[in-house]
Amino acid sequence: MKKIIFNIFILILLICPFFVNAEEYKYTIDDASLLKKDTKEYIDKYSDFLNYNNNFKYYVVTVKTLGVYDLEELTEDYYNQLNIGKNGILILYVKDKQALRIKAGNTISEVIDDELLEKHINIYFMPFLKNSEVDQGILNGYKSLYKVVCNYYNIDSTEMEVYYADNLYEKYKSYIIMFLIWVNTATTIIICDINKKFYSKKKKATANKQFMYIASYAINIFVLFIAYFMNPTTMLLILGFELFAITSSYSSGKQLDLNDIKRIEYKKELKRKRKAKIIAKKKEALRLKQLKKMQKNVKKRNKKIKKTSSDVDKMLIRAKHK
Repeated sequence: MKKIIFNIFILILLICPFFVNAEEYKYTIDDASLLKKDTKEYIDKYSDFLNYNNNFKYYVVTVKTLGVYDLEELTEDYYNQLNIGKNGILILYVKDKQALRIKAGNTISEVIDDELLEKHINIYFMPFLKNSEVDQGILNGYKSLYKVVCNYYNIDSTEMEVYYADNLYEKYKSYIIMFLIWVNTATTIIICDINKKFYSKKKKATANKQFMYIASYAINIFVLFIAYFMNPTTMLLILGFELFAITSSYSSGKQLDLNDIKRIEYKKELKRKRKAKIIAKKKEALRLKQLKKMQKNVKKRNKKIKKTSSDVDKMLIRAKHK
């Protein structure tokens, strides 16, 4: 029995290291448990690339508290312990103080000076950190400084998206583009539909339809202008969807016209039935009126006949007495 327990204990000791070291990251120390697994893997991937190709060390550290240190001392201590040296960057975040400190090595400090660091902290880090989005803020700030390093070493970093945290367009770019595509496509369909029904057939449109036609044109052009100033590629994408909407609308024109005819005929039939119903009601009302009048006349005639008969009877009775 003791031997079995001893063997189980040895097995647990052998297995434990696999669980303890299951999530070891080379370039992130997340003692405050603020970073997601995907974020740590992302940082490790790109920091490893910089270290391998340019001998540039880029670390991210989060701690729960400063302890006996002040922020600068703790940053210096981690910077030295990690052997970052002259060529590297350290991002340090303290959870309980909600404090951020970035230290750049002497080599890269030519480009990343104190003024640039302050600018990056205010634009890329702080708007997220203020909203308690620490993971997003650290990742976004990491990317922003990574791009600066890439520019310094002439490395292509276009695939890495960085958000101006206070800029709604940058933050929700994909949603805004989708909304613009939807608006442009909807207005295009309205324009094509009204044009097919009225203007192409030289028919006069109602005031509401004319207003919709003009408003749709104005909105359509306005959306294209916005898209152009956002990005010419976005405008071309929206124009592509617009062309598709126009083609679809006119290619199904015959079917739409047939449906319109059926709908008009159906409405006419309903109108005819309603009219026939109204006429039938009027006839029935007139018949009832005539019937009442006839009943009244018959009643009056009967009353008159009864009175005449009474007078004749009286005359006969008087004649007998004489």
